[in-house]
Amino acid sequence: MKAAVIFLSFFAVLPFAIAMDEMTVYELLSPDSHQFAIRYDVSTDTANSTFFFNIIRPGSEASNERVIDRATGQELKFVMTTAKEAKAYHQAEANESNKTKYIKVMLPHLVPENGEYRLRIFKTYLDKKSYYSKGNQIIFDRSLSVKRNELLLPKGFKLSASSVPVIVATETDGRVRLSMVNDRDDELMVHIVATKTDSEFRPAAELVKQDQTETPDEPEFFHRAEDDREITYWMLSPESHQFRFSHDFNIVRAGQKYAHSFVRKGSTVSADDVTFIDLDTGKKLKTTIVSGKEVNALGYYPEKSDDDDVVVQGELLQPVPDGGSVRIRVMETYTDENRYYLDKNGELIWDRTFGRPRNTLTLPEHWVLTSCSVPAIIKEDEKGLTQLIFNNPRNDEVHVVLRAHR
Repeated sequence: MKAAVIFLSFFAVLPFAIAMDEMTVYELLSPDSHQFAIRYDVSTDTANSTFFFNIIRPGSEASNERVIDRATGQELKFVMTTAKEAKAYHQAEANESNKTKYIKVMLPHLVPENGEYRLRIFKTYLDKKSYYSKGNQIIFDRSLSVKRNELLLPKGFKLSASSVPVIVATETDGRVRLSMVNDRDDELMVHIVATKTDSEFRPAAELVKQDQTETPDEPEFFHRAEDDREITYWMLSPESHQFRFSHDFNIVRAGQKYAHSFVRKGSTVSADDVTFIDLDTGKKLKTTIVSGKEVNALGYYPEKSDDDDVVVQGELLQPVPDGGSVRIRVMETYTDENRYYLDKNGELIWDRTFGRPRNTLTLPEHWVLTSCSVPAIIKEDEKGLTQLIFNNPRNDEVHVVLRAHR
């Protein structure tokens, strides 16, 4: 507690950490145990943070806690504390009971300016209300606040019912994996029912191939919930046909030395207007424009590019370590007169596909949304600009046609 007192005295100058880029995996253990193992991936981008607090959900009894630095794969130190201390760092809700338990993670270095700190938290919950059996069935009944989630059924159980849309696949050991992405701006109420069966389940051919040739974070067949890419677009003047965007993604292949952003055909980009940032350090990377042929020669990606593809390449500060990863942010300006333009009536048109699970689009100043072909969460940003958030729970692209008036 002595160290905690010292840090509390500097609270005014040390910002608190907040959760971003979240995903949770629930692995249901023996039904009689009422236990499920949790893997929680989270990032914080509050510069100069020194601690990260993670709640032990009231009603759940936790054990087997462990915390990993996702950049290095190294274990991090932590202690158990309560909401009372978490509140002092603004990392607990004001109405939370002071006695609610929290994991307090000691970050080995400050969260960098313009960067993030990425954590993976393991814990096992015992929760009879959330996970229980009824005859030959098991039931998982829980509200999920994290947007991307996966649930792994015990071996020998088939999926009988799900209250929310899920993507389903079978693991190589025969267990059934479900994934879900919450496309709304609230908690997801999940009710899953599985039935014990003597039937044997076999994985899809794509999943077998993944285990042989791909890394776990880069499967050929994947659940949308596993896709941790985020992208934000800012429309510039429609007369220019230009838009700025920021794209975050992870690189997990051990030994990889370069990051790449593949320019979509029909769009153009200038190397002078591209910024690569290593989010684990906040540092900018050296960038160049290369061809698809040059990228193919590196052998990083299972799917080959066309030789004449235009690719922006960032040189990593160091090769990706074994068991670690690097998170990159690419900021670019595209010109695309066929997909972003003014029609003959002076109406702004955006006609483009989005391929990420979460896609954010911001209208230019002085423009008002009049129509949008795909459901979106709509809000105003800190500048009062109209912002649309498209959460896509499916494993495909979403085609958005948007119109706005000046």
